[in-house]
Amino acid sequence: MSNFHEHELELSGTGIELRTAHASDHDLIRRTVALAAHWRDQQVPHKLSPDVDKYFANWGRTGDVGVLAFAGIEFVGGAHVRRFERAHGAYGYVEDDIPELTIGVEAGFRRRGIAVVLLAALKAKVIEADMHGISLSVEPDNGARHLYAKMGFDLIEDRGNDLLMLWRR
Repeated sequence: MSNFHEHELELSGTGIELRTAHASDHDLIRRTVALAAHWRDQQVPHKLSPDVDKYFANWGRTGDVGVLAFAGIEFVGGAHVRRFERAHGAYGYVEDDIPELTIGVEAGFRRRGIAVVLLAALKAKVIEADMHGISLSVEPDNGARHLYAKMGFDLIEDRGNDLLMLWRR
């Protein structure tokens, strides 16, 4: 995936293509946040809780890095990281210089390896951007926590309602 920074990657034989997220992709970044926040739901509500606005508001600011997945022209998922300061109270906050992950895949495309590829591509972009790692918060009953562990994320704190995980390069 070292050529991913060239903006597009087609996953051989899957019909899924990845591309870098740009500032103009605000609506797709918002959709990714909605998918992540409502991972249990088959239908994701259009209206989101104001406490998740910080994950997509003003997308494209310095330090925002993301990848988007498509099946043809249909958006199927995305993954992005964003830095926060402790005062902004992000769920997966670890340190000011460690961005937090948001990842979401449309319900009809889950369990096909898309999240694995999104996360691998995002990790490559994080390394290219010279970031030190990625943090995340995941609910204990979310099976994605096993994917995160397999992809090098370590559990750093079990907070009861969520697990705080960290990948360092």
